[in-house]
Parts: sequence; structure tokens; C-alpha cells
Amino acid sequence: MQSAPLSAWLLCPTADAAAPVRFGPYALDLAMNAAPAGEGRLPLVVVSHGSGGSPWSYRGMAGHLVREGFAVLMIEHAGNNSRDNSLGSPTGRLKVEALGHRPRHARLAVDAALGDALAGPRLERDRYAMVGHSAGAYTALAVAGGHAMTVPDDVEDARLFSPDAELEKVAFPVPTERDRRLVAAVLLAPAIGFFLADGALRDVEIPLLVRTAEHDAICSTSKVAEALRSVPDPARVSSREVEGAGHFSFQSPFPPELAHIPPAKDPPGFDRARYQATLCADVTAFLRAIS
Repeated sequence: MQSAPLSAWLLCPTADAAAPVRFGPYALDLAMNAAPAGEGRLPLVVVSHGSGGSPWSYRGMAGHLVREGFAVLMIEHAGNNSRDNSLGSPTGRLKVEALGHRPRHARLAVDAALGDALAGPRLERDRYAMVGHSAGAYTALAVAGGHAMTVPDDVEDARLFSPDAELEKVAFPVPTERDRRLVAAVLLAPAIGFFLADGALRDVEIPLLVRTAEHDAICSTSKVAEALRSVPDPARVSSREVEGAGHFSFQSPFPPELAHIPPAKDPPGFDRARYQATLCADVTAFLRAIS
């Protein structure tokens, strides 16, 4: 088990006055510790960030979903985030330990949200959805019942581009546990390489909204399509490649002080800010259809 604190933030619709709140370089207008507005249960959406990333790089989508009446649970994956990436690497590779911990983080964060004295009673109790980007999409698929495979940490990065048959000789299953409360998942540029073994997604029975990027050298559309063939009901998968997008184009535009980092950059001609409206509309419609 991982001996590290897990940080998560629950964002809910509220009638209280909001004020700017900063999370490092990211700013959001929030009413801290405010009671949820209205009556009735709020559908819960969990956001899982990419390897070495931050939940706040998806703040635009989170804010949009809250305004649409969802509660959004933002997880900072312990040991694999922008502040502490001891279980990741500069190349974005995940250590075996992180692959096991990430799905557990989702379950623990949901349990904590449901147990929160202020907001917990307003949340839907036995169901939630996930939005995951890159390694966050790996996390969602593992929670949904996907059977992931990986290779030992001491296998050199260069060998990861070896023929699949060579990697299969050293690959082994990642121990994860399915959470049947997960009822739908949005997969953005999913880190699909962990699910390329035959039948890896045979137990993923929930609806999936999948978006890949035309210019993604990390998680290609063709590999995603290959893995999704093992989903038992293809009719429950809505997949589309986003023209002109890159691997990081699904994140909110970064603040000016982070404009120099690779995740803030897009392929020439792609307008990330403009695409956010389309992405948010697609995600909202998908989540409403299953709620």
C-alpha cells in the first residue's frame, strides 16, 4: 500500500459568492467550503490527470460541468503529479507502483467525497463517471474493469518501441480492482498501451466517450482503435479523432507563466481555447445521457 496523503477537491454548484482562489499558478473563482445549491442528488464526475500533471489543468472543463449541475472531484495522484512525480519520469512513463495506485486513488477519493459532512449527502451514492486524460484515461479503464499489462521498471525506455512480441516476453498483469460504481468514462488521448493484450477490455461494459488527437505521437488513434476492439459492446463506444490536435490539446489553456512548458503547446494551427467549447459540450451531452 502507498504511504502518502491523497489530495482531492470537490467542486459543487453553490449559491454563495465566489472569489478568486489560486492553486499554484492556476486561478479559479470559488466559494470555499460552501454548501451545495438546490435540492436533490448531484451526479458525481471524477477527473484523473495525466502522468506528472495537475488536476487544475482541466479547470475549464471542471467549471463547465459544475455550472451544468454536476459535482466534480479533482484528484491529485500521489507520487505522479506536477509537485511530486517520484512514481513517474520526465518521459511520462509510469512506474509499476503508480499503475496500481492510480485506480485505488479514484475509489478512495470517491469514498471520501461521499463521506464528506457538507457535500456528501447531496451526491449520488452508488454511481459516478470519470474523465481521464492520457494516464488518467488508463486510470478510468482500470477502474472500469480493464486488464492492464506492463513491463518491469528496469526495462529501458528504448525497448518500449520493440515489436509487441518482444515486450510480451517480459510483460505481466497490473493488480487493480474494478469499481462497479463507475457507470461511464470519458477517455481523452488515452494511454492505451497497457490494454493491447488480447481481451484486455473484455470486462469494460460501461459507455465510453473517446477522443484521440490527429498529431499524437504518444497515444495514436490506431492503437486506441486496436485496443477498443476487445470492448464487449462496440455500440457503447463513441470515438472520434480531433483534427489538428496534439496529445495535450484536451487540457485547458495554461496560464501565461506556464506557456513555455510542452503541455501548453499545440500543433501549428490548432486553437485549444476554441476547441474547449466543443469538448465541454460533447462531454456534457455524454454524461447527461447516462445520468
